[in-house]
Amino acid sequence: MAGGRYFWLKLKRDFFKRHDITILESFPDGKEILLFYIKLLCESADHDGRLRFSDEIPYTWSMLSAVTRTDQEIVHAAMEILQELGLVEILDDATIYMKKIGDMVGSESAEAGKKREQRRRKEDGEGTTEGQAEDTEGTTEGQDGDNEGQCPDNVPTMSDRDKSIEFRDQNNIEKENKEKKPARPRFVPPTIEEVTALVRERGYHINPETFVRYYESNGWKVGKNQMKDWKAAAANWESRENKDRKPAPKQEAPRGKFYAFEEHPHTPESDTDFEAQLLKKQREERERRRREK
Repeated sequence: MAGGRYFWLKLKRDFFKRHDITILESFPDGKEILLFYIKLLCESADHDGRLRFSDEIPYTWSMLSAVTRTDQEIVHAAMEILQELGLVEILDDATIYMKKIGDMVGSESAEAGKKREQRRRKEDGEGTTEGQAEDTEGTTEGQDGDNEGQCPDNVPTMSDRDKSIEFRDQNNIEKENKEKKPARPRFVPPTIEEVTALVRERGYHINPETFVRYYESNGWKVGKNQMKDWKAAAANWESRENKDRKPAPKQEAPRGKFYAFEEHPHTPESDTDFEAQLLKKQREERERRRREK
């Protein structure tokens, strides 16, 4: 309960049959990732789907690992997968936003619960105050134990009007929650400096300038859709580069005239032959010049 208001998480009967949840469970450690996701939903229920450690400090992966009691490697993999499936979004200020929370949270103030109970009593003609009701309960507890474990005869049943009132109240609460759902922040392309900072923070190997220039050239689109989260795009880029990166083959020096010295060993005779050839060329050159004159 936050601020005198009760919150609860609503999981529809087919929650575990949803395609995104089925895909989530199919990953390695999928069960742990799904449990981690549900923990994040519960934690964000009374914060409009937003998760931060404080106004000044956002959650890091290691902090999420500690507060959810989840292995840090699973947290890192889970956050990447949840962003890919559109279940989680990292906002520009590093706030974690649970995108489906608006349809999964119910809430009711304590005062609203009391008023609904008062309306029910008034419609049933009970007309007792809360103090009288407590006295009645005390009297009932002191009665003979013959009726223990049985429902008293004077307990009113829920009429069709009561059900209608409860349904109306629930609809009003759900409408209020939808109106509170924050608008999606407008995408702002990052600078090279911002990408560089992310690369250093997460230990990526991508080239920040190449990343920015590439997406600038295609209008910051992922496939045919406008980009929503450049940090998730950077993580995908890093993942693709890790798959494509292969160890460079070991190069061997070419075996030829200037490298394969073992094929042409140095000997004094080879020096003598080289000098004789050089002197012969010099004589031929002098003879050619003399004839030209």
